[in-house]
Amino acid sequence: LFDLIETDRKSNGPASAGCTITGTPGIGKKYFGLYLLFYIRYNFPEATIVWQYNEKICYRFLPNDNVQKGDINLFDGTLNSPNNFLIVDAQALTFNYQAYMIQLTSRGERFNEAVKWPGFAKYFMPVWKLEEIIALWTLQYKNKKNN
Repeated sequence: LFDLIETDRKSNGPASAGCTITGTPGIGKKYFGLYLLFYIRYNFPEATIVWQYNEKICYRFLPNDNVQKGDINLFDGTLNSPNNFLIVDAQALTFNYQAYMIQLTSRGERFNEAVKWPGFAKYFMPVWKLEEIIALWTLQYKNKKNN
């Protein structure tokens, strides 16, 4: 999914400003968002990433590995740079920032207004394949005995 988003993000594609990632509740959108946080940090080491956890709490991950906590309004300067990223977890995007915006939300939520913005695309989390579930289960429970 991220390869598709990256392709669509480049060269003024359909996701040039941001995207909403939606899917069935419990499919793993939050975990995919955490993966994106790691991916962005690794591939864009000079970028600052803001993770909006809820209406009142945001975390800003700086290139020097410092993390700051605060209201989203404290990070306006960061969010008005196209070199930075905003990941929003189950919250409404109320302002079209210059930072690349990634919104994680369930289907049919009231948070989907951003998909109407120019350069904003919507993607659906695919259902897990059996091989992925087995691989995850094996890693998660490798030190546990079968009962």
